[in-house]
Formats: sequence, C-alpha cells, structure tokens
Amino acid sequence: EVSLARFVPSFLLPDRYESLDSLRDYGGPTLVLHGRQDELIPVDHGRRLHDALSDSELDLYDAGHNDLPREQRYWSSIEALLRRAGVLTQASEDATPPAH
Repeated sequence: EVSLARFVPSFLLPDRYESLDSLRDYGGPTLVLHGRQDELIPVDHGRRLHDALSDSELDLYDAGHNDLPREQRYWSSIEALLRRAGVLTQASEDATPPAH
C-alpha cells in the first residue's frame, strides 16, 4: 500500500480521507464504485473497504480515477443502492410529478 501522506507534508493534507473510519459506524447499505486502473487510489483500497463493511456492494470498472463509464450498469448499481436504503420505492416511481 502506498500512502500519499508519505510523500506530502502533513500540513498539506489536513483531511486524511479515512473512509473506513467514517463508514464503519454507519451500518447502512454502501456502494463502492472503483476503477481497476485507478492510479490515485489503488483498487485494493476499494476492495478492503467493501470487505470491511457489512452491507456493501463492490462494482469494479475498467477505468481510472475520474473516468468511470456512466453506462447502464453504473446507474443500475446506484438505483439498487437507493432501493436497499429505502430511498426509492415502487410508490415513488409511480407518483405523478407535480404540474408546473
């Protein structure tokens, strides 16, 4: 594991982005989207995050850090997470949008 903190002075990294520490107490469903060719955050970080969380889905793409393809699979993963979290329900999809 290569840590950016080893190469950058600590005063330039005020936030260490401790994702696992932030999510460990959450307990709700989590979706980890990660590029297999990510050179900034290695894919193993995404895998470890997924493995450590009790209700997690991992969706890997042949992509880098900022270029995940916004294809149907991407949106389907997000929709599935929102359903597991109870944000999307059939009733919310059947609702008629308000008229303007």
